[in-house]
Amino acid sequence: MWTRSAASVRTCECCGGEGVLEERKFVMNKLAATRETVSMFERGDLPASIEQMPGREMLAKLSYYDITCRICPTCNGKKVVSNSCRCNGRGEVVDKEKTAEQGGIPVYKTCSKCQGRRYSHIPAETVRRALAGIGLDMPQQTWSRTLKPFYEDLITQCHKEESDAGAALENITR
Repeated sequence: MWTRSAASVRTCECCGGEGVLEERKFVMNKLAATRETVSMFERGDLPASIEQMPGREMLAKLSYYDITCRICPTCNGKKVVSNSCRCNGRGEVVDKEKTAEQGGIPVYKTCSKCQGRRYSHIPAETVRRALAGIGLDMPQQTWSRTLKPFYEDLITQCHKEESDAGAALENITR
């Protein structure tokens, strides 16, 4: 896929696609620290047919690690995150300064993060690492000087063709 869309998703980086985060918490048992041991355990009045169990001494844990799981705050347990940007795939955000100047009437501007594309752009370095993963490993300088400009021009051309196709579809469906 040459680009992302507002509907595409990626694995959550925070939880690694697990949906939950494990937390280790150090716990100090204050009661065990003061008593150090649990005294003899004796069974109360037993019938004659049941023998008395010998008293056992149990050592209580003084300290331990408690592992708890909580839902990932980034993906809310869904394991994936949407590629749409902070504008939620609209391409426009509210301009807070101009909105305040006009007395609370919302003024919209093009999203500065996605430049109105409605989704975040795949970084060129990610593409280089993906190419290295399939066996086309190349030095950083070679990538930066020769292939990266070609890749970016190709993406620009794809965006132009996509907008032309969208305009043609809009004209046909009117």
